[in-house]
Amino acid sequence: MRDLPKIILAIENHRVYDRELLNGISRYANLNGPWLFLHEKDGICRSLSDIEKIKPDGVIVRVSKDEEAIAKIPGNVPCVVLGAGEIVNGWINIVGDSGRIGEIAAEHLLSLGFRNFGFCGIEQAAWSHKRAAGYTRVLQSAGYEVNCYSYCGGAEIDFARELPAMIEWIKSLPKPIGIMTSNDDRGIQVLEACKAAGVNVPEQIAVLGVDNDVVNCELAMPPLSSIALNTAKAGYEAARLLDSMMRGSPDCTDKKITVEPTHIVERQSTNVFAVPDEVVAEALDFIRSNVKMQIQVSDVAEFVSVSRRELERRFKRYLNCSIHQEIKLAKVRLITKMLLETSHTISEIADELGFSGIAHIGRYFRDVEGISLVEYRRKNLCGV
Repeated sequence: MRDLPKIILAIENHRVYDRELLNGISRYANLNGPWLFLHEKDGICRSLSDIEKIKPDGVIVRVSKDEEAIAKIPGNVPCVVLGAGEIVNGWINIVGDSGRIGEIAAEHLLSLGFRNFGFCGIEQAAWSHKRAAGYTRVLQSAGYEVNCYSYCGGAEIDFARELPAMIEWIKSLPKPIGIMTSNDDRGIQVLEACKAAGVNVPEQIAVLGVDNDVVNCELAMPPLSSIALNTAKAGYEAARLLDSMMRGSPDCTDKKITVEPTHIVERQSTNVFAVPDEVVAEALDFIRSNVKMQIQVSDVAEFVSVSRRELERRFKRYLNCSIHQEIKLAKVRLITKMLLETSHTISEIADELGFSGIAHIGRYFRDVEGISLVEYRRKNLCGV
């Protein structure tokens, strides 16, 4: 009988990003194992210090926790690494598409009509700076500047000590303003600082996090909108490649697995339209309230009692898009949500949203996303 593959798993489990990676890894192991995990839940690589005695078949490790222990991993032991900041040669690397995450945040806040923008990140984290760079790049190309919050509080931020500085930053911002935070933890801190500053969310400040930590986002007051990532999918793929390496495949060395953003999970913290034109705001609300219907541009114009030509002019001025484009984007956002958050078949989604069939919804979706519905679901869901 073949011995169970022994895997050192040095990944924390108190943040949703790591928990979702573990979810994907465990799903692969349950389907293709079993594997014997030596899991160090605090992420500290104690077992790596004794690696010669343990003789693992593979290692999955967050390198930022213990650089000295990581250096002891023999070159012949298959390894998956995350949190390195840079690609580590000879290992399977899990990296986040931080630039694209920032771009999606900017695109979403622009779609809500904001003209003032802020970013609150973590000074010591390279991935936070990369998310800020993607966010700023999109906004600057649209003609806007970003007010970035900066606080150097050492490696471990004491929020109680930091809070007065964040309150002052929030009070100083032009309003209304949309703020991206580098992750959900930071987003919740911004919400707390807004409370302390007496600033209303989302009317004065809309806040968007990253990671979609469902429990914490929904416990926040108001609940925090967040960018969901395909982290579990990345964990599954990492485990698959590690398995191939443990079986002797040399083709998996130096592979890069990218954690990508999938969609915005909208909650109350961004439930606002910041356009100064009440007619456009009313039109946007109508579109999003009726997104499951096959509404036309004429329906929107009729609802707000403005001529189509005049409404198109206002959309172009305040949102830099047409009414038709806004309807289509709203519909695709809903299709994406249903693909990733439900088990509905594509045929069922088409029926529910009023499309004539699979071919119709497929063309509609591909025109915006550039890939098929099946490809999108397979790309972003674990084990699909």
